[in-house]
Amino acid sequence: MISLIGSISQLFLTFVAYIIAVHVLTITDWGAYTLGVSFTGLLSLVGLLGLGQAMARSLAFEKDPAERRAIVRWGLGVSAVSAAALSTTVYFAAVPLADLFHNSALVPVFQLMSVTVGFFILSSTIAGIFQGFKDVAPNALIANGANAGLFALFLIVLIHYRVGVLGVVIAYVAAAGIALVLLVLYAVWKLPLHLRPDPSPPRRPRKTLWEYTVAFWGANNLVFITAYADTLILGVFWPSQAVGYYSAAMTLARILLFGTIALAFIFLPVTASLIGEGDPDTIRTTYITSTRWVLVVTVPFFLLFAFAPRTSMEFVWGHRYEPGAAALQILVITSFLSSMVGPVQSCLAGLGKARILVWTALVSAITNIALSFSLIPTFGVIGAAIAWGVARAMLPLLGLGVLWQAHRISPFRRVLLVPLGLTLAIGGPVVVLATMFDPSPWLVVPLFFFGAALYIVSILVTRALTRDDLVLLGGLERILGRPLPEVRRFLHRFISEPASPPLGSAVR
Repeated sequence: MISLIGSISQLFLTFVAYIIAVHVLTITDWGAYTLGVSFTGLLSLVGLLGLGQAMARSLAFEKDPAERRAIVRWGLGVSAVSAAALSTTVYFAAVPLADLFHNSALVPVFQLMSVTVGFFILSSTIAGIFQGFKDVAPNALIANGANAGLFALFLIVLIHYRVGVLGVVIAYVAAAGIALVLLVLYAVWKLPLHLRPDPSPPRRPRKTLWEYTVAFWGANNLVFITAYADTLILGVFWPSQAVGYYSAAMTLARILLFGTIALAFIFLPVTASLIGEGDPDTIRTTYITSTRWVLVVTVPFFLLFAFAPRTSMEFVWGHRYEPGAAALQILVITSFLSSMVGPVQSCLAGLGKARILVWTALVSAITNIALSFSLIPTFGVIGAAIAWGVARAMLPLLGLGVLWQAHRISPFRRVLLVPLGLTLAIGGPVVVLATMFDPSPWLVVPLFFFGAALYIVSILVTRALTRDDLVLLGGLERILGRPLPEVRRFLHRFISEPASPPLGSAVR
């Protein structure tokens, strides 16, 4: 819940910042900013070396206090060296990087953003440490929420000065730097509580940490290639204006991934702990339950972006960005599919299946690059959307096949498919009809809440609740500090007993 709140806060505040940036920048400048963020983001992943996830998995699995201290000490040291080296390299390589995209205006963008490479490496490492201790607050509230909030705040202040793309970049860099400072202060405060003192001399961590680091580094970089190769290749063959249209559509499509990303952050260490305790049954039930409720956030966005793309683009970005509506429809289908199948990658990471992560990411990345070079020169934005969509769909589906074969983990059960099908069957036509006669873009606001309410009602009407779902109610009762017996009695009417098995198990 904390992770989801942080992701929703980041989503809202990033939207505020992006809306401001889009309205003060030209489409060309917005495309240049997007290229800068995409490229430095890739370099940040390269410099992180997979340490964030490797440390999270190792700390969650490891019970020896001395080993935990060794993991933290060596992880922080390696990350600090990598951050300094890569930020310096990006700064001095800004000119050839800008020449790669045939745009000299990117030189100061890359130079300013070079320091964010180091900021994000260190921030991700600190967040990964606390992820291993199942503490999501640093990532959710600081790395995500505070960072996005500061970026939006700085842009609100700078908007009166009519800043160009460099002003937006300065705001982005400042927000990332302050967020890192806050994370360091949090670590100084909280980390001693997790690492108990021990008089034994310092030692090196076990080699499994570095094995996971290499595997996660390869997988994360390949996943990033899947995520951004199409955008970078589009920038090589088409002008920045096309990148601006595509980036606007992609930003909306990625919203559907926020719920799964929030879930994935905590699902990795929880899976590692459960598999270490020999409890795969709890992993299965947690997987399906959490995936179903993440869709409460995802389904409304899918209904809007898939069935009313032009209205959605106009509401968020303005009518100038309506040419990206067709790409949005293509992108959003794959994003929704990725949310529907659940936190596949983090589950595999928690189970220690690092090699599977690498080869599934490799297949997805190669697919994106091949389709991008084949389609983008001719079809531009639409070609990029198809390339990303096909590659992004392959990534979770290949991993899900492995989860099913190895541990019978799958979200495809009656309790997910039936209410989801009913929601789409009713909600899709309603959204199309509501936006058919060129209404005000503000209509998307009530339509969003309509989609969320429709999904929840569909769960109740189809009796798709299980006793596992009441765990969420128990968490809410603990937060409020009081029981909710009336709510509990009401929900019991809609529980299906026994809990629905995976599709196919009844036949077996």
